[in-house]
Amino acid sequence: MFITIRNLAKSDLTAVASIEQGTFSSPWPLIAYENEIKKPTSICKVAALGDYIIGYICVSTVLDEAHLMKLAVLEKFRRKGVAKALVAHVISQLNDKFSGMLLLEVRPSNFAAMRLYDKFGFRKLHVRKRYYADPDEDAIVLSLDINRCKPFPDMGVLL
Repeated sequence: MFITIRNLAKSDLTAVASIEQGTFSSPWPLIAYENEIKKPTSICKVAALGDYIIGYICVSTVLDEAHLMKLAVLEKFRRKGVAKALVAHVISQLNDKFSGMLLLEVRPSNFAAMRLYDKFGFRKLHVRKRYYADPDEDAIVLSLDINRCKPFPDMGVLL
């Protein structure tokens, strides 16, 4: 069965919150997602297997800068290309209407995420000391120049 990537809807928020709780030590409250999906400057997508939400991504844009704020996949669907498909989808959307940098923060201990971002060509900008809590950890700030990034085809993921 193929996953589909579509806009995050209000009806998806309970599923997204559940994935969020199981992924992050400091999860966003539901209201944060409600606010993001209302903003015309945000790109929030879900990866769905039929009606079952298995992952999501949320990017905010301001002028010539985009910020990947959240990316998560249900544990049993990790390392199957779902996160890669979500990132590729958003980069393609940014390529269509945006020229600038895509930035993100990542824990240095999150080796899987670091490998994923490296595959897309993200580069290290700097380190934010003690950015994360629970556990305390620095953040590596990565950037991707959208102008230099070639568009990705929609990546169908077969599970």
